[in-house]
Amino acid sequence: MSKIKQLAFLTEKLEKLTGKKVILREDTSIEDFDKVASALQAGRIPSKTKLVNFGGKLTIEVMLGFNYPDELSDKVFDILDELKVPTEVSVSADQAGGEIIKSSRTSGGPKRY
Repeated sequence: MSKIKQLAFLTEKLEKLTGKKVILREDTSIEDFDKVASALQAGRIPSKTKLVNFGGKLTIEVMLGFNYPDELSDKVFDILDELKVPTEVSVSADQAGGEIIKSSRTSGGPKRY
């Protein structure tokens, strides 16, 4: 049995067991980025969010600024937990590198604390 057929079989079996649709994804999507950016905007989190291509792998980066308080990153992780976006998201003071696909600045962008 090929790997694709095995995956389809296991996915179907899991859907029957859980009663939920199973979505398998290997990559972050622009829709995931839009969800994260919108949620940070709604939460008034001062940040810059970027969808970045690192050698063919898309990731979402949330920059909060230098010396950002732990409470701010806790809010971001709470938002990410609520969204249940099945992607790689990094939260940092600043980030450089990779090809920026899309970016969003909320509440004035990252700050220096």
